[in-house]
Amino acid sequence: MVMADVDVGDTVVEVRALGTLEVLDDDGSPVAIGGPRPAAILLALALAGGTVVSADGLVEEVWGDQAPRSAVETLHSYLSRLRRALEPDRSAHGATTALTRTRAGYRIDPQVVSIDVHAFEAEVARAREAALAGDARGAVEHFGTALDRWRGPVGHGVELGAGSRARATQLEELQLTATEERSALRLGLGDHETLIGELEPSVAANPIRERLHALWMVALYRSGRQAEALAAYRRLRQQLVEGLGVEPGPRLLQLHERMLAQDPALEPDGGVGSELVRPDPGPGSSPVARDTPPPGNLPAPMVELVGRREQLDRLAEELTGSRLITLTGAGGCGKTQLALQLARETLASFPDGTWVVELASRRDADAVPGAVAETLAVDDAPLPGLIDDLVTRLRGRRVLLLLDNCEHLVDACASLVQELLQRCPELHVLTTSRQTLDLDGEVAWRVPSLSLPPVGADLAHLAVSDAARLFVTRAASVRPGFTAAEDDAAAIAAICRELDGIPLAIELAAARLRVLSPQEIADRLDDRFAMLRTSRRGAPSRHRTLDAAIAWSYELLGPAAQRLLLRLAVFEGSFTVAAAETTCSGDELPRGEVLELLDDLVGRSLVSTTAVSVGPARHELLQSIRSFARARWSDRERTEISRRHAGWCASLGDAAATELTGPDQVRWLNELHAEHADLRTALRWSSTNARFDLALRITAGVWWFWLQFGHAREGAAWLAEVLADVEAAPATAADVDPDVLVRATYAAGRLAGAAGEDAAAQTWLERAAELAVREGSTGWAALSLARLGQQRQVGGASAAAAAALEDARRTADGHDDPWVHAGISDVAGHLAVAAGDLERAGAAFEVGEQRYLEAQDRWSACLARLGRAWVARRSGQLDHALSLHAENLRSTRTLTRSAFDFVGIARDLRGVAAIASRVGHHALAAQLCGASETLRTLGEVALTSDERHEVDAVIRAATERIGADAVNAEQAIGRSLGASEALTVALQATGELMEPVDAFQRAGAEAGT
Repeated sequence: MVMADVDVGDTVVEVRALGTLEVLDDDGSPVAIGGPRPAAILLALALAGGTVVSADGLVEEVWGDQAPRSAVETLHSYLSRLRRALEPDRSAHGATTALTRTRAGYRIDPQVVSIDVHAFEAEVARAREAALAGDARGAVEHFGTALDRWRGPVGHGVELGAGSRARATQLEELQLTATEERSALRLGLGDHETLIGELEPSVAANPIRERLHALWMVALYRSGRQAEALAAYRRLRQQLVEGLGVEPGPRLLQLHERMLAQDPALEPDGGVGSELVRPDPGPGSSPVARDTPPPGNLPAPMVELVGRREQLDRLAEELTGSRLITLTGAGGCGKTQLALQLARETLASFPDGTWVVELASRRDADAVPGAVAETLAVDDAPLPGLIDDLVTRLRGRRVLLLLDNCEHLVDACASLVQELLQRCPELHVLTTSRQTLDLDGEVAWRVPSLSLPPVGADLAHLAVSDAARLFVTRAASVRPGFTAAEDDAAAIAAICRELDGIPLAIELAAARLRVLSPQEIADRLDDRFAMLRTSRRGAPSRHRTLDAAIAWSYELLGPAAQRLLLRLAVFEGSFTVAAAETTCSGDELPRGEVLELLDDLVGRSLVSTTAVSVGPARHELLQSIRSFARARWSDRERTEISRRHAGWCASLGDAAATELTGPDQVRWLNELHAEHADLRTALRWSSTNARFDLALRITAGVWWFWLQFGHAREGAAWLAEVLADVEAAPATAADVDPDVLVRATYAAGRLAGAAGEDAAAQTWLERAAELAVREGSTGWAALSLARLGQQRQVGGASAAAAAALEDARRTADGHDDPWVHAGISDVAGHLAVAAGDLERAGAAFEVGEQRYLEAQDRWSACLARLGRAWVARRSGQLDHALSLHAENLRSTRTLTRSAFDFVGIARDLRGVAAIASRVGHHALAAQLCGASETLRTLGEVALTSDERHEVDAVIRAATERIGADAVNAEQAIGRSLGASEALTVALQATGELMEPVDAFQRAGAEAGT
């Protein structure tokens, strides 16, 4: 890793990780870290050398796979402790500069804190730059400065997590490599006698490291100790043969032969010697250049590879330790170009050659060994003998073999690669394939799509998106002088997003700039397969159209796998195996075969497996593959698969109707969050095809998810449309389950109210109450009346609101469902707040919370607790309010896995902000208001007049105390936080505010206020 120059300036402390972990202040005195877990966190951050480490990464370092549910909360407590250790003079809420948080995670700033890891890598980089410039003495000095920083094993005394162990191994390898490079330079400077004793401990600690032994042997030889040099070779050879079953490499063999022949070039003034033992450059290193490039047939690049820098660095690192890497991915994702660039950048690591074997044009499995032999200039022979000849050609040589496009010959490639790797210990193999070879030791690396710009991006966003940069770069090659204007940015972003960031698709789209504008290209992508084609003579036939690129993989499938792929295209988003089994099985595709076929499609990169934090594994199709499959549907297949899909979504709605407010609500909320795109698709199909019964079951089942997770306006619109359709179609209405109709009508009222559509909300709730009474649904009747009262109060009709609430209580009298009584108590609390009776409001919210918990509806209990917290704030009980908000935030983290309750989190953040403002923590209050506003907007929920008044008061107080610029900056930070980050900040704040709140209330009590 090449690091930039370091200028630590006036650093506060020094963190040392290259040995026993320690923190030293500016006087050199040790600073207490605070226990093994903070030490593990500090070590992970120090080993990152100033780069960002995610919160999840830090949790994994500390707890591994045994992390408790409170891990993130505890992590932030440890981070606060570390901030105090790194910046002892910083005030409790002052801005930190040493250990900073970004959206991606946390980092120690090496400009503020001196990190020995960062300084070590930077010094090695300087040494290599000096060596390249021909300054051998300067390089030796820099290497010496770097190596002097090592005090023992990395992080000695700390239990290393998986990431820290891997990083420690990398640093230890860099230390050894730096030792070797410095020693080679010193040999060239005639410093061989001193070098003998310095190298001896390293040689003993690394008994089979050939380069290190070679350096020691040359130092011994030049010091007149030739017999010892030859004895060192014999010991090393014995260890290699007996321990690994391999002979020494060709460089060491050549050195041994020269020593036996007493080659004059090995003498100190012979001019030859150190190049025999010069370390091969590793990824990112810059040792003295070779006189001639290694052999091979690696083609020169025709176009620049855009992006992929991080992947290239990680792959180059992986290639040093792994002998078989397979780059997988969908057609057109850039596997070949990435592999070729990787081979170019690691060329010097394979001194005996880098060879590319192109297999796309080969059709016969028996032709694979022949293609390799042809590339390596090995004479053709019958198969067993040919493989022996290949082994003879490759054994003992450090070669990289790149097999390109293996997917249609995967079994033959796997067989050959396995035999070559087993018999040729120095051989490394890099393959590209739409499926892995499935061999032991294979590192499967899925090549991702290019990074995408956001929706409606501007030019600044395009500049940091690899997909957009590729489009603009290729556009300039087909339309010389093309530069993206601000008016083009949104269209280019739309093109890149619609094409999933697939390089081939983006290049084909850019080629259309000969005759179209970016906006015209974006508008025509509905017919992408007609649009995305090229007549480039150099392009392989499978890359001349996007359709051909996907068809190459599709045609390798058997009939059943093809059938499943086409049916999977019905899913708009990701899907589970169970969903695929239910929706896609049927005619000519038994349910029991879906799992095995899906596994095959994933292995062939036609279906992707997505990362999930909880719940069943999920899979998805890229949009272009989905479009390819849908284009092959017949009209009958389209209707049948869409009907089965809508039926599956209606079944989800049926189950969700009871599960969303019960003990298994978290799983169901997360499932509906994951299935939301498909629910929308099913609703559109059901409405368009007059299957209003299915649409009604979906909306009546998932309304509570829409309410809690910020889709109130969308849900209200769907319910209004579906209920209107049912009313307009008497035949359908006759077949509708009355209970489903009652629930849907009640849901329409609740969602309209949440969306601020007060008149519509009252109308729907009145109708729901009438329907429920007529059908004898006591619980729904009581709830409809209670929520009707709440809506009347919003409209200012207090007397009518109170009357509706009393009707609800009478209706529910004797009803045994605690969820119904909880809802009525919740409404009672809101009406009491409106009447100014805080004591009665607090009692009502508390009863509501208890009854919701009795029903095991923990989400609604959080909302009731929000009411209690609001009352406590208004009553001046800030400590009680703060504890209620903390309980809510902890519950939210416990209940939330893949989705967040935007509505509840936003209200808790505003509550904590109000408390922070009261006790003088105005920067924190402004930041929480910014975060709350973003989440409230996402949740489609309007502020009440009381909530708006409270937020305005917080911002006004902050502006008066810390100034408008500081307030704007803090709000901007808050707005940039995701839901999870905002929750973490707020939860941490509840702990930090406890002491100031206690002091504030004691001062008030002493003053008699």
